[in-house]
Amino acid sequence: MALINCPECNKEISDTAPSCPNCGYVLKKHPVQITQSAPTAQKEPSPPGYSWQIGKIIAVLILILVFRAACARLDEIYKKTNINTWIYSEDIDQMDNTKKTYASLDSENSIKFNYPYGDSDFTLNIRTWKGSTDVYLTCSKCQFIAGFGGSKTYRVKFDDEAPFKVTATHTSSGGSKTVFLGSETKLISKLKKAEKMMIEAEFYKTGYEQINFSTKGLKWK
Repeated sequence: MALINCPECNKEISDTAPSCPNCGYVLKKHPVQITQSAPTAQKEPSPPGYSWQIGKIIAVLILILVFRAACARLDEIYKKTNINTWIYSEDIDQMDNTKKTYASLDSENSIKFNYPYGDSDFTLNIRTWKGSTDVYLTCSKCQFIAGFGGSKTYRVKFDDEAPFKVTATHTSSGGSKTVFLGSETKLISKLKKAEKMMIEAEFYKTGYEQINFSTKGLKWK
């Protein structure tokens, strides 16, 4: 710090004083220091329509979840209320121009077998062709254990009656998804009167399993 003479009163004063302490003469003005703050980082603007796209995706996901829940509920209701009924059909054998008449009924239950079969559904069939009537059982994914010439039997039960045995015979081709039941006349007679039927069939590597049918309403001559 140095001493200088005041231009106004000529008295010695400090060269750093902003004004003369004696006469008040303003010597100089100290510059005001301005602190410059760091620039604020600006967010990059979102692409046009970005928010709308996110909202659309969320809406689609919600709709998918609602749709799947509704389908599951409808399937549950269908299984509880659906009653299998007899289906009638006719077919003409093109070889000899003879008519085949069918009555078919799906089972009330399915059976889950081990790999490679999985869940299997069953159908009870009545067929009249060339003057003879057959009663046979088919499956969607299974392997029946049956015999030839009456060597194998299944048990059959109608309503609350005592079960009885009928023969279980393979097809002439040896297919494992179809088995013909004996005592056809007796079976059809009881099918016309009964409301429930149970067949205890034997399956490959599984043993005996029971198949249930709601047989009410059969119309067969």
